[in-house]
Amino acid sequence: LEGRVTDATGAVIAQAKVTIRNARTNVQQQTTTNDSGLFTQPYLLPGSYDVLVESPGFRRYEQTGVGIQVQQTVRVDVQLE
Repeated sequence: LEGRVTDATGAVIAQAKVTIRNARTNVQQQTTTNDSGLFTQPYLLPGSYDVLVESPGFRRYEQTGVGIQVQQTVRVDVQLE
């Protein structure tokens, strides 16, 4: 799972906290965006995931039902408000 986090103007948001939660098991993994606003979380098991993104001064973002299959890279780009 990978993606980029930006604000409403398109500026990247560094150090945003990204939580990836397996919808079936509720197991969570966390990462942060780099200086380019990019994040990546490799080696997720196939299944359905919820993606939560938080950064101070912005509303929390949540996307549910992100499906991941075997040997697949899924991109979730996020625009925080």
